[in-house]
Amino acid sequence: MPLDVFKWLKMDNVEDREKSDKVVKEIILGFLAKNTLSEVFKGFGIPTRSGLKIFFEKVAHCSIMRLNENSMDKLYDLMMMQYKYHLIKMTMPEQIMTVTVNHLRALLDLVPLDREIGAAVEHAYTMAYTYYRPLGPMGWYMLRNTLLVFFQDTRVKVSSLVRASMQQSNGKFVIFDKNTPIQLMENGQPVGEIKYFTKTGDVSHTSDFPTPYKYVPFENFPDTLDAPKRSTDLGFNNYKSGDGLQIFGGGIGKLPKGVKEGNEMAFLETLMSTTTTSNVDGQLGGMAREG
Repeated sequence: MPLDVFKWLKMDNVEDREKSDKVVKEIILGFLAKNTLSEVFKGFGIPTRSGLKIFFEKVAHCSIMRLNENSMDKLYDLMMMQYKYHLIKMTMPEQIMTVTVNHLRALLDLVPLDREIGAAVEHAYTMAYTYYRPLGPMGWYMLRNTLLVFFQDTRVKVSSLVRASMQQSNGKFVIFDKNTPIQLMENGQPVGEIKYFTKTGDVSHTSDFPTPYKYVPFENFPDTLDAPKRSTDLGFNNYKSGDGLQIFGGGIGKLPKGVKEGNEMAFLETLMSTTTTSNVDGQLGGMAREG
């Protein structure tokens, strides 16, 4: 979902509140329309990247917001990289469902009093829960692996991720932070302990080796829309403080000539226009995508 745009449009510093609310509602209802979800859940297999982009473009244009091809490319890459980070960072494959619920909950929080959106989100949650919850461990593993293959050659640098030390200047993600404890998978054991077994299978003794990370046990919470806490925060609002997004092709170590930090907010502001102006393409600089 283009949750990043929704989040930005609902921030306090967006001047045209009425217009932003209209865009948010139109796009959310476009994505969560019953006929749209019915097609998505028919199970046609993994789409091509070009096919997925066309789908996003059609839904984005169901609102008053208008994007040209270059602007849509940038928005699409932003959505791809945000979800790819979630997919790699999650502790276990089952958290695909948790991230999905977090996204849906975030949509509800954006417009908590809108009954149409509330009903659409509830319907989307019911479909996702009904479709995916019966999966066993191997099913979740294969689903995550298939998605990782889909994203394998996608590498685009996003400034907010770089500033948060979640991404390197070459576009690669920073998954483990030495200052942040690593959540173990359910019933998982921390790295650093070696067990020695006898011929009968009993543990004879153990030894430890140092690791640079600290570990915390997995906490299993229900993946419901009204749950006060879930097993991961991945998928929630990243831009409550108004931090911008600047998108560059992977492997670029510095800002393109003429591009300054903060222009990403000007780019997102142009998404509010009923017609796309000619300077939109220059707001974020070039994006030489890999793959």
